[in-house]
Amino acid sequence: MAGPMPHPAGFEAESWRAAGGPRPRCLVEASSGLGDIIEATPTCHALWLLGFDVDLVVDRPDASRIAPLFENGPVLGRVFTERDYLDPARYDIAIACFGPAQAARRVAPGFWFSVTLRDVIREGLMGANLAPARLLGHVGDAPAHLVHLDDEGLDLPPRSVVVHAGSDPRAAHKRWPHWEVVCDRVRDEGFHVIVVGTGPDRSESGWEQRHDCRFDLPLPRLAALLRGAHAYLGADTGVSHLAGAVGTPGLLLFGPTDPRCYAPASPALRVLDTPPRSNEGRFPASRTFPAMDRLDPEAVFGEVSRILDDPRRFAPREAPDRRDAPAGDPAAHLPSAAEIDAAPRTLVGIDDLLKRTTSAAILGWLARRGDAAAVARWRREIDRAIGLVHLRAATIRRALRTRISHRRARYHLREASRSGYLVRAGAGHLALAVTKRATLRSENDPLHR
Repeated sequence: MAGPMPHPAGFEAESWRAAGGPRPRCLVEASSGLGDIIEATPTCHALWLLGFDVDLVVDRPDASRIAPLFENGPVLGRVFTERDYLDPARYDIAIACFGPAQAARRVAPGFWFSVTLRDVIREGLMGANLAPARLLGHVGDAPAHLVHLDDEGLDLPPRSVVVHAGSDPRAAHKRWPHWEVVCDRVRDEGFHVIVVGTGPDRSESGWEQRHDCRFDLPLPRLAALLRGAHAYLGADTGVSHLAGAVGTPGLLLFGPTDPRCYAPASPALRVLDTPPRSNEGRFPASRTFPAMDRLDPEAVFGEVSRILDDPRRFAPREAPDRRDAPAGDPAAHLPSAAEIDAAPRTLVGIDDLLKRTTSAAILGWLARRGDAAAVARWRREIDRAIGLVHLRAATIRRALRTRISHRRARYHLREASRSGYLVRAGAGHLALAVTKRATLRSENDPLHR
């Protein structure tokens, strides 16, 4: 069931119980762009396969439009569109996939993960989102995306090629200006061109009207259209991630953004890239990047022709069996104060330590959750370890002397306070206030986030 609603009285019903007792409950938060949310669903699937019961929260102004894309499947219990209707006490763990972490952070410290921009740069969007599930036991390939298709009465002519030529108005630099030329040539080759998108995707000239325009489709309907198409053409947009999720073959054009970070993880989709020049980089690691209009229409149409002649379709992988409620790891190790002090004093090092500590906390809790006294002792150990890690993270962030690093340091100090380190966290806030009186560097480097 989608939308903001309170939990019903039957929330503890038998449907939430596994053969060996109640399954642990996990909240996954995915509240950034459409593509980011789509690439969070393999994480939901992996956690469900591990034996968790999983809810998803999509906390965006247009969440009610997005939520139906993830409903009506066996994996997700609920899809919420407002975090205010969530009771964090009803969830054992939480994962904030890449984007804001407003709902997940309300779960107790040591029981929630946050995916950072550095994770995306290192592992790609889907890989970064899936990493917490891997720390909790998921192995092998990423599970399938969770996408609901509405194909009832779908009108899809033969040899249809779906094109998304627009982009989010806030990211107009991702829009390639020569789609009109390519779409006309694709039509002249005997293919039926379907142009999709929303109102802001329409061009000023209205060239889309020469083709089959299907704007503002409900997302489940768009997913069905993409799934049945001969091929898909697009750029770095949420629609392209939807095409990747349903396995449509096609071509994506990249320039400003790094495809290693943001391209859909689909073997059926090829990427045509605009390499940066010597003074350029890629978003998100750089704010200076190559322009999309450098991609030559002839070169693009050459790649399109190869895809139309031989679209690469891949059979879906066989889904693995779901486990019983996860058993955890009774030997899970929480770091000592000395181990925390010896960890690398870098953002990457402290982020990795925080994730390892969180995974050990959760795995150890899972192994003890049938014994109330053992759980109480373990939670005291979690508060000790996770609080010290957050204090160390705040110190590292404060030393960077940037505005973003100071905001993040305040977050780490709040988590340390929640773990019981009230005095040391208070001293950390005073140190931040003293540092703030000095000039903070104005940083453009997103790796400080």
